[in-house]
Amino acid sequence: MVADAISSYHNFLNIAEGLEDEDSTAWTDTRLQDALTELRSNPKSEELQNRVIALAVEFNRLELAISLLQKRLLNTQVWDTEEVRKLVTYYGWAGRIDQAWSYLENLWNTQQDESVITLKDMMVQQYGNPGREFQQRWLQRELKLNPQNGQVLQQLVMSNQGPENWPQAKTYIQELLKQNPSSDTLYHYGIQRSLWYSQPDSAVNWLNRLPEEAHDQLKPLADQIAGLYAYSQGNYEQALIWAERTKSITAETKLQWLLQANGKSSFGKGLLNR
Repeated sequence: MVADAISSYHNFLNIAEGLEDEDSTAWTDTRLQDALTELRSNPKSEELQNRVIALAVEFNRLELAISLLQKRLLNTQVWDTEEVRKLVTYYGWAGRIDQAWSYLENLWNTQQDESVITLKDMMVQQYGNPGREFQQRWLQRELKLNPQNGQVLQQLVMSNQGPENWPQAKTYIQELLKQNPSSDTLYHYGIQRSLWYSQPDSAVNWLNRLPEEAHDQLKPLADQIAGLYAYSQGNYEQALIWAERTKSITAETKLQWLLQANGKSSFGKGLLNR
């Protein structure tokens, strides 16, 4: 009896498998194909587009969902945040990160506004920053949209470190100072790097144009500034003024500068008699 029961059970399994095979050949899920057919007859229908997008994701046809979302963004002035999020997500799922960056560039060429900047930020958050060139290009685009954006200017300063990038960084620092002339740190930051990276004449020219109230924050640099005036400019009067703001310059050096200044003008005589 046990053997008969086992045999019957095996026969049942074989029949069930046969039915499954028969069902699989007899029925195909055509929902996506049907939705595409409907969409072709009414391509502007958002309802049909949304149905195709949802089915494309379900059937792992992400390239189709991406294509529809891309076209929608290109043809829409006001974007739906959820749709943007989906597009960024589907690029990642499909491994199409290069396509995402390429589409972003094309989008900027078509629509230069804050919404494209927002999409860029979402992509960077999702995929990471492609590199310095990309970062510079998009920061400058943001600045073009809003030249008074201090946060973007600060990012541009920080992303242009080193002697090779100093001329550009200096431009951004000076723009920040125009916006905030009472800054209590930026004069020090700018002049310090000017001392590091600029030619002496350029550094002195900037120093000479600073407002008097900025000098207090330059006291930590006073020894370098004094040396700059004395040794690169031969301006011992200014060198002595800055020497009075630091304890790191020896009395002997000050005396030498006094004698040099005394030989050139009456300025040194006044200091010598103090």
